[in-house]
Amino acid sequence: MAISYRSSTINTWGFIDRDTRNNLDLCRWAWEAYNDEWGYVWATYGLVLTPNSLESLSESIPDHVGSYHDFIETHWVGRRTADCAGLIKGYWWFNFDTNEIVYGSNGFGDMDADSMYYNASESGTIDTMPDIPGLGLWHEGHVGIYVGNGTVIHASGTRSGVVKNLVENTTFTHWFYIPNITYFTPEDETPEETTVETTVETTAETTTEPTLAVPVETRVEETEATETVAG
Repeated sequence: MAISYRSSTINTWGFIDRDTRNNLDLCRWAWEAYNDEWGYVWATYGLVLTPNSLESLSESIPDHVGSYHDFIETHWVGRRTADCAGLIKGYWWFNFDTNEIVYGSNGFGDMDADSMYYNASESGTIDTMPDIPGLGLWHEGHVGIYVGNGTVIHASGTRSGVVKNLVENTTFTHWFYIPNITYFTPEDETPEETTVETTVETTAETTTEPTLAVPVETRVEETEATETVAG
């Protein structure tokens, strides 16, 4: 079967601090994964899934990967994939200079969804969640990234991939500060204004519109998915 490799480079435009793993860039990372339609494969963290890696994972994790082999081969081979915790770990381990994700790099170890939650410096029930982009959302066995405006992006399950949902429509029970992430203050969160030239096709009039360096949604279609427990 001929493989079409969809994603070779991660778009880091708009990231504000390449030296500090921070909540704002984590949100940009999540939007990149969503807009680029990353898939879901257990025990992956943002690398492009190859046929060889699928076979290896199917053999070593038969229940969570092998049992979905044909679906994964058809839908996710050639794309970047992650499981729920892997979506966050990929950002921990990303090298901005090489555009590569290296397991265990940047001084950050491995954690699953529950370990992230139980190692948080602060957490609470979902009804007490502060409106801070980049918070982790959790229920037992699953984690997502709150990106603001009542929205969470998470690697939902093998048949869903990376999706976005309104928090109120999910089964997350708790919020938490994600380990290894620096949370900027409101003063730090003010985006830098840039300008781009845009042509408005009305009466041959050209205008200059301000654009803020914040994540935007570019994905055309959203797959409605039932949230599933992830590793």
